[in-house]
Amino acid sequence: MFKRKTKKNSYFNKLSFSILGFILILLISIPLAKNLTKRYHVNKEINDLEEEITELEEKNMKLEELLTYLDSDEFIEEQARLKLGLKREGEEAIVVQGLDAGNTVNNELNYRIKGMDGKGKEEKNSKKWLNYFFKDQNLRLY
Repeated sequence: MFKRKTKKNSYFNKLSFSILGFILILLISIPLAKNLTKRYHVNKEINDLEEEITELEEKNMKLEELLTYLDSDEFIEEQARLKLGLKREGEEAIVVQGLDAGNTVNNELNYRIKGMDGKGKEEKNSKKWLNYFFKDQNLRLY
């Protein structure tokens, strides 16, 4: 009448309980893993946006400083001196002129800078190199 539990039957019960537990853990862990990855990406995006906010705030502060400088009398005075050539009372202005076209030393320097010979034609690369290495000596190769 009463059946005795056999080893086979108890083993099957333990195995089925283990499989059922594993499936239950699997069903719980999949959505949990998805939520954790979403939370990670959201936190990363929040951190990136916070960094961008701090960078934009710093840039905004620099622009505000520039704006206050541009509105200041110091900037207006500087621009009047540079663009309009104005000066204060008691100050003296000094004018520095560029290269004089009639000056042969300046013309030679100008030709060396531009890489041209004295006739206005461009020198060959080999002549430029030779003149570069031997320019301090009186050996000018043409």
